[in-house]
Amino acid sequence: MRYFSEKEKIQNERWVKNYPKFLQSSYRKTKTVHDYYDEELAPLINKRTVLLDAGCGKKGIMDKYNGRTRFTVGIDLRLEALKVNNSMDYSLKSNVEKLPFRNGSFNVVICQWVGEHLRKPKMVYKEFARVLKENGHLIIVTNSVYSPIMLASAILPSGFRDKAKEKVFPSEIKEDTFPTYYKCNCKKRCEKVLSDLGLSKNFSGYAGDISLFLFSKILFVLILLYEKITDLKRLNFLKLHILVHYKKQFPE
Repeated sequence: MRYFSEKEKIQNERWVKNYPKFLQSSYRKTKTVHDYYDEELAPLINKRTVLLDAGCGKKGIMDKYNGRTRFTVGIDLRLEALKVNNSMDYSLKSNVEKLPFRNGSFNVVICQWVGEHLRKPKMVYKEFARVLKENGHLIIVTNSVYSPIMLASAILPSGFRDKAKEKVFPSEIKEDTFPTYYKCNCKKRCEKVLSDLGLSKNFSGYAGDISLFLFSKILFVLILLYEKITDLKRLNFLKLHILVHYKKQFPE
């Protein structure tokens, strides 16, 4: 089990200790979206890396890599989020549909849990491709619309969904809520959009995240069982998240 900040690690490990040893062991052996993300991103982090975190939010995933890159830039629409996110070398308020950067500015662009909120994902991903250097890497994590949780979220009215989320999740793990459109939230669609932009695939897959449900013993056990079932290849598409890693190649 990998974490992207010491705060997250302390919080989750505190919850894990409430469970029997066999469940703790099963939890730590279950691969999550954080493990997949780290496997794809970590090899790209070095002292030459110039990285853009598009939609960095309050607690950027770059906490873990502080001081290990040449330069990192975080953008978000919320100034209050940028003020509390200390994982970036530089941050600014910006819309992902029109990035304020020159062509070929970054070695790596990461974008986590933003795709489901995009009205025009192809326009945004085209912008990501534009600001990537040749041989640069794009890593996107977004929710899968085929996951029962996300399917319910897509169907239910936003007001009802937000109230349910408020009731279920404890205050320490609540996130800001934004409108969701799910325009590019299945792996096949995501792959097509990125391939049409001339990017080549390094990795594409589905991944779960049981750490989201550690706060509830009932939900944790149910989701842990669900993760084991959806590890089956035919059921893999039912997992909570999609992770894709694409590369911008030199033109032949």
